Amino acid sequence: MADEQRKKSLKDLVTQKATDAYNGLPVIGKGHAAAMGRLGLAELRQAISFGHGSVEQPTPPGIFGAPTQGEIAEARGGPGAGPEQESRLSLDDLRKFAEERAKAAEARMNEQGRDQQRQRGGLEM
Repeated sequence: MADEQRKKSLKDLVTQKATDAYNGLPVIGKGHAAAMGRLGLAELRQAISFGHGSVEQPTPPGIFGAPTQGEIAEARGGPGAGPEQESRLSLDDLRKFAEERAKAAEARMNEQGRDQQRQRGGLEM
């Protein structure tokens, strides 16, 4: 009887460890069926729409291979952390750059004006 209890407890222990290991694995394809249903409805809606030309719809999140909103946010590292989110230049740097561009454009315009005057043979009065 003690031997049967030990086998049963060993079986329960192995079952519990296997369940814990399985639950710890990331689920691949979770929500895939629902996403396929949404994609199918979107395609039907697009197929029977009258009027505007067809516009390709984006792949809905949840389809295998398409990142979910959570994965996108995690990859960015949070709001404003992505390289496309914030400029590395300060406002003063941007003002200096704009001022330099304006001066360069003004110098080009003055040079073009002088060239046109030379082509015409001097100043016109």
